[in-house]
Amino acid sequence: MITSEKVHIWQFLVTDETPIERLKGFLNQKEKIDSEKFVLKKDRDLSIASKYMLKKLLSNYLNQSLSSVKLYRDHNNKPYLKDTDLKFNLSHSNSAILVAITLQNSIGVDIEDSSKIIDVFSIVNRYFSSFEIESLKNTDPDLQVKAFYNLWTRKEAFIKALGGGLSIPLVSFGMESAEKNYPHFIHLDWNGENQNDWTIYSYKPFPKYQASCVVKNQKATFEIFDFKVS
Repeated sequence: MITSEKVHIWQFLVTDETPIERLKGFLNQKEKIDSEKFVLKKDRDLSIASKYMLKKLLSNYLNQSLSSVKLYRDHNNKPYLKDTDLKFNLSHSNSAILVAITLQNSIGVDIEDSSKIIDVFSIVNRYFSSFEIESLKNTDPDLQVKAFYNLWTRKEAFIKALGGGLSIPLVSFGMESAEKNYPHFIHLDWNGENQNDWTIYSYKPFPKYQASCVVKNQKATFEIFDFKVS
C-alpha cells in the first residue's frame, strides 16, 4: 500500500519485444501526435511506452480506467493530477523508464544512461557547486564518471521534485557523490528549503544506468517494482 512515507519506483526497459503498436492504442490523440514528433523510431517507441506506463500505473493506484486518467500541467509544465493526494514523476533515458509514486509529498526521479562517454569537468565546472567540483577532483579518475552520474541524477531528481526547472541554480545546493543508496545534501541554499526535510535514494535499475529519486519526506522508504505490460 502506498503512503506518504513510502515511495514506489516502477522500472521498465523497452525492447524489441515491447508491443509498441498495441500500447499506442491506449493513448489519446494528443499523446499520439506528441510521440510522432520524434524522428528516430527508438525515441518514438520510448515516448509511447513511457506515456502508457505512466497512465497505466496511475489508473491502478486510482482504481479507475486508463482512458479516464487525465493529466494537467502546472506553470512549469510539470504534470499532475487533480482531486487526489497521489504524487508522481517520470524519467526516461535511452531504453529505460522510471515512474516514482507517493502520497502528498513533492517527488522527482531521474535516470541516465551512464555508459555515455562524457567530459566530466566540462559539465561540472559550469553547473556544479564548489564542494561537488572539489569532491569529484578528489575522486579516483577511474571512478569519476560513475560519481558524476550519481551527482547528476540526484541533482536532476531534486530539481524535478521542486518543479522549478531551469530557474533553480544547480550551484544553490550540493550533494554527496559517493556510491551509496542514501546520500545526503552537503548544503541547500534555495528558497528556504531545509535539507533535513528531504530523502535522496540512488540505485542502478539496469546495467549501464544510474537513477536517483528525491522526495520531501525525511522518513521515506523506497520499494522497487518491475513494470509488466499487460
